[in-house]
Amino acid sequence: SAAVAAVSPDGSTLTVTDKAGGESFALSGWAAGLGFRVTADAHDDTLLIAGPLPVIGGGVASQTTISQAPVNPFSKVTITDSAPNAIETVTIQVTGAGILTDGAGFSGLAAAGAPGLYDLTAASPANVTSEIDALVFTPAKGQTNASSTSTLTLSDLGGGLSQAVSTATQVIDNVAAPTLQGVVASQTTTSETPINPFAAVSISDAAPNAMETVTIQVTGAGTLADGAGFSGLTTASTPGLYDLTPASPAIVTSEIDALVFTPSGIPSFDIDSLMP
Repeated sequence: SAAVAAVSPDGSTLTVTDKAGGESFALSGWAAGLGFRVTADAHDDTLLIAGPLPVIGGGVASQTTISQAPVNPFSKVTITDSAPNAIETVTIQVTGAGILTDGAGFSGLAAAGAPGLYDLTAASPANVTSEIDALVFTPAKGQTNASSTSTLTLSDLGGGLSQAVSTATQVIDNVAAPTLQGVVASQTTTSETPINPFAAVSISDAAPNAMETVTIQVTGAGTLADGAGFSGLTTASTPGLYDLTPASPAIVTSEIDALVFTPSGIPSFDIDSLMP
């Protein structure tokens, strides 16, 4: 049968359409929580079947993360379905910038044809719930010191019924700039004795897998050099400007702390740490 059944958005009207045309029916209180599908009998006549809709619980309306840290947006969601031998057909629509991936041990997520649309392999309510709970959303890189919001809408079309049930959550990513601490404003040495000008400096960055791009500008007479065991310092094209090889906050901090400056006058410094 090519017939289809559709319920109006307000749940008040059921419309069944087949090759002979369409007919609408008013729905009253008895139809609350029911879905409908059509099939054909042995004589290819249209049959209208009513069944209970799946129930989605545990959705969280809004969640926050920091600097692209991954989250499990549906970690508390449960799907229940009172239909016998129910099989759930789940889709997730991501509106905003980011990537949805399977959680550890799962492989049922696939990108659908439309942008930001994903499908899960149809399965029982228990199996689908386990996979949904493990899904991982990683926000795309945003502007430093700003926030971005992505909306993830999960829909379940259980039992081939004509309407889906859904839940949505917003993931708000707050992008923080790296922090630089421990800089000493003024230091002294005598007779051009080398010093470690940034010995107490530390760089921290909340972004996962952060890579720091560090430059150091020397204004005045003197030479900056790598400390013992390090080799990441290079001279840039501008006089007195140095670059460090991009690395994690911990590695960059170790190299900065070991830098050696040998004066030949009264220098001053500027140091910048930039997110890539």
